[in-house]
Amino acid sequence: MPRIVVPSPRLVVPAPRQRVRDARCSLWFDGVDDRITGVMPAVSGSGAWTLVSRINPADLSLSHRGIVYLGDGSGSGTATDLRQYGNVYRCVGSNAAWSVNGGSPRIGTWDRVVATFSGGIGGTIRFFQNGQQIGISGPVTPAIASGICMVGSLTAAGTYVTKGCLSDTRIYSRAWSPAEVAADNRGEDVSSANLVRWWKLEDGLGTTAHEEIGGTDDPVTGALPSPLVPFRRSRIVEDVPAAALGTGAVSCTVAHHADLDPAAGSFSLSLWTSARGVSGDIIASKDDGSKGWILDFTTGGALRLRLRDGATTITVTGTAILGSLWSGVGSWRTVTITCDRVGGFAYLSVDGGPPARTALGALGSIANTADLIFGAGASGFVGGLNDSWWWNGRALSWDERRALYFDGIVPAASGATRIGWAMRENTGTVVASSPSGYNGTLSADSHTPATRFKARVAVP
Repeated sequence: MPRIVVPSPRLVVPAPRQRVRDARCSLWFDGVDDRITGVMPAVSGSGAWTLVSRINPADLSLSHRGIVYLGDGSGSGTATDLRQYGNVYRCVGSNAAWSVNGGSPRIGTWDRVVATFSGGIGGTIRFFQNGQQIGISGPVTPAIASGICMVGSLTAAGTYVTKGCLSDTRIYSRAWSPAEVAADNRGEDVSSANLVRWWKLEDGLGTTAHEEIGGTDDPVTGALPSPLVPFRRSRIVEDVPAAALGTGAVSCTVAHHADLDPAAGSFSLSLWTSARGVSGDIIASKDDGSKGWILDFTTGGALRLRLRDGATTITVTGTAILGSLWSGVGSWRTVTITCDRVGGFAYLSVDGGPPARTALGALGSIANTADLIFGAGASGFVGGLNDSWWWNGRALSWDERRALYFDGIVPAASGATRIGWAMRENTGTVVASSPSGYNGTLSADSHTPATRFKARVAVP
C-alpha cells in the first residue's frame, strides 16, 4: 500500500523578550540619618498631587520611616509624606492628623508605592501598591507648609529614616488616575505633565543626587549606591530582522534644507548604529565648521554631542559603545540626542537609558547651511546605520526616548517637522526619506548584510 506522509507541524517560535534593569543602581539608606534634602516644589496641600517611589525595605520593625516628605522639616509640623510604618506603607499628613494605609512591605522585594490626592477641600487620597489600589480616605484637606522636600527621611535633621533602598522617586502637582498607576506598574510610560520633582537615584557614589526637573544637585547625607535595582518591563522585539545601511568609510549626505536647520529652536535625532567607536568617527552632523551640531566619538569610544553657535561650544559626553560589525564584536545600539531650548539642556542617551546632559547656558543660534551628514570623520566612519529620525522644533522627553527603544513607538511630529530614513535599501546610492523630498545620497554603494531586531510597536 502507498506510504502515507504526515507533515510535521511547523514550530512557531515566539518573539524573544529581553528583560533589562531599570537603573544602573539605587540608593541605600541606613535607617539612622541618611537623607536627601531637596528644593520645595510648587505643590499645595489643597491642590492635587501624586507621590511616587520604589522601595526595597530591609527592616519591618522600624516605625515612621520616610520615603518622600513635603513640609517644614520639623517632623511634627504641617506636612504630607509617604512612609513605611513597620509592616505597612502609609501616607500621612500634619503629624498624623490623617493617614491612609497601603499594603505590607516585604524585605528584599521591590514595591512601587503611589499616593494620590484629588485636590480641593475634602478631596480623596488613594494609596496604590504595585499597581493596585489598597487604601482610600474619606474627605480630607491635606496641608503642606512651605519648607523643604526630603527623600528617605521625615525631618531635616535626618531622623525617621528609611532602612533599605530607594529608586525612581517623583512628585507631581496632579493626581495620577488609577489607569496611569496601573500602566506605570506595567512599566509603561506615564505622561510627564505636572512632574515637579524627579530623583532617579542612580547617580552612584557622591555627595549629591541629581533632581531632573529643577535641575539641582541636591545634598546627599550618608546614603550610598546599591547594586540592587528594580526590573522594568520586558522589551518585545520582532522575530524579523531589519536590514541595515553599512557606511564603511562611506558617508550619506542629505542636502541642506530649512527643515533640517533648528537655528535657535529645539531638535532631536534618534538612530540605530553599530560602530567601531574610534575617536573622530562622526555618526551624524550638521555643522559648517563654526556653527551646528556633531555627534561623534571621543577618546575611549565614548559618545559625544557638541553644539556650537560660533562663539560657544556645549559638549555632552555619554557612554562608550565600542565594537564594529566588521570586527565581529559590535552590537546595535540606539542613540538619541536632544537639544531642549525650553528646558535649557542638551541630552545624549543610549538604548532609552538615563541621559547624559549639559546645560545650554547662553548658547545662541546654531543655524548653518551645511548638509546633514551620516557617517564621516578623518578616517571615515565604520559601522552600520538604521532607522534614523529627525525632529526639528521638538525636544523628545525621556519617556518618549524609552518608548522609542522599548516599544518601537516613533514620537509624533506634534507641530514640528519629522523626517525619517529607514536605511534598508540594500543596494544603490539613494537613501529614501519619509516624507519624500529629503533623500540621502551615499558616496558609494555601501551596504551590509548585518541585521538587527526591531522593537515591536505596543498594541493598546
